[in-house]
Amino acid sequence: MRPQLHIEIEGADPPLVLVNGATCTVRQWDRVVEALAAGWTVIRHDVRGIGRSAPGPAEEYRFEQYADDIIQICAEAGFDRFDLWGMAWGHGSRSSLRPDTPKRSTVLSCPIARSTPPIRKHNETAS
Repeated sequence: MRPQLHIEIEGADPPLVLVNGATCTVRQWDRVVEALAAGWTVIRHDVRGIGRSAPGPAEEYRFEQYADDIIQICAEAGFDRFDLWGMAWGHGSRSSLRPDTPKRSTVLSCPIARSTPPIRKHNETAS
């Protein structure tokens, strides 16, 4: 059974999962979540043992488990498809999604985040 995770969901379809970096919490995304929620259902959570989430067994502190948590959170919110933005350490969770997940999701990933990229609604294209 998954430990109690702190989850925040806001906005409207389609779903966009934000995955925190290292020991960061959902607060990492506060500066961009309002703009993102104008075009997506923004789903963010504190991973096991971080922020307001309960710890889990030590053997579950691995990227594969974090990826499974993301899939379960999305399923519980009613989404079987989702976009994902993983920052820094969150890139590891993104990289560990099950093999069937790429068929279900679009992934944005920043292995090392230096600044916030421009924000566009999901249906806008870059100039």
